[in-house]
Amino acid sequence: MFEYLTAFLDKATSFVPRFQKVAPTDRLIKWSRCQEATLHGPGLVWYWPIITEVEQVDTRWRSTVTCAQTVTLADGTTVSARTLTRWKPSDIVLAVSSEADYSDTVAETAQGVLVDVLSSIDGTLLKNTKALSVALTLDLQAQMREIGIQVKKCTFTELCVTPAFRLINE
Repeated sequence: MFEYLTAFLDKATSFVPRFQKVAPTDRLIKWSRCQEATLHGPGLVWYWPIITEVEQVDTRWRSTVTCAQTVTLADGTTVSARTLTRWKPSDIVLAVSSEADYSDTVAETAQGVLVDVLSSIDGTLLKNTKALSVALTLDLQAQMREIGIQVKKCTFTELCVTPAFRLINE
């Protein structure tokens, strides 16, 4: 009922300088209308809402689990796979300015790398999951470095031959 009042007060007080508390695990990006983005924090950060937009970003390590993906290997074997990726933004300004929601980009890219790596091997290499995880990690690190994301590791949480394929080969 009083939403218009909140919007009015925001506009009316936008010329008043403000402080924003930035936690030790966060950073604040300020975009001024006449300059590029600048990184600030931790601590109290001063800004003017009328000429500055701000966004607070968490800089801690995060984990992303991909959806189960069915992939056909080079020899025709069908497998179901899922990965766990540990990542964090390393170049925060680049990550935020290049991708609107970079956490979704990490999940989508991890899914694509999973398909690329698995579709290029045959079924005999499935037992060597450590080597496959290293290949996943290296490919994902190369792709995510371009948008300012640091990938620590990418490992399989699920990797199994689908039951239908097992029944045909037995």
